[in-house]
Amino acid sequence: MQTVQLLQVTDPHLFGSPSRQLYGVDTSESFRLVLAAALQDGPPPDAIVVTGDVGDDCSAGAYGQLRRALGHCGAPVYVLPGNHDDPDLMATLLADQGFQYCGRARLGGWGLVMLDTHVPGEAHGRLADIELQRLASDLRALGDAPVLVCLHHPPVPVGSPWLDGLGLENGAAFLEVLDRNPQVRGVIAGHV
Repeated sequence: MQTVQLLQVTDPHLFGSPSRQLYGVDTSESFRLVLAAALQDGPPPDAIVVTGDVGDDCSAGAYGQLRRALGHCGAPVYVLPGNHDDPDLMATLLADQGFQYCGRARLGGWGLVMLDTHVPGEAHGRLADIELQRLASDLRALGDAPVLVCLHHPPVPVGSPWLDGLGLENGAAFLEVLDRNPQVRGVIAGHV
């Protein structure tokens, strides 16, 4: 099986104005420093997976910051929405020129499936019935290739009473789909 090097980026909470802060943190500067540290050592990633909460203010400027930061990395960038995002705006601004919004992809010998757990106006997540159906369909389409499934809201408790109350509401339904598909080798989430 071919080795694939992934970089997961999650929850940068960027703003349209790079000088805005979240709880006293300059999220633009924090994101820049974390990205620099992640890319300075070791081999370059074969792909970057962004697991949501890109734009804390749901602005085009926030998504533009992400595009500028990751667009020069030389690897495809796969993005999916978190509870702080605007899925329609993300799909418009982050779906070309090396960026892909949700969907499925092949990366070397692996398959990737990126899911949308966004519930408008809510902090918790949910996979709509159509998204669960797409997951099953994408897994069939990827065949026997090992698959990594990516989403924002964790499908299982993470051990934090606060965050566990804001996870994936229908995690059991998600796990049922995975149980029927042994080619799924991993799940990554953001939010935490």
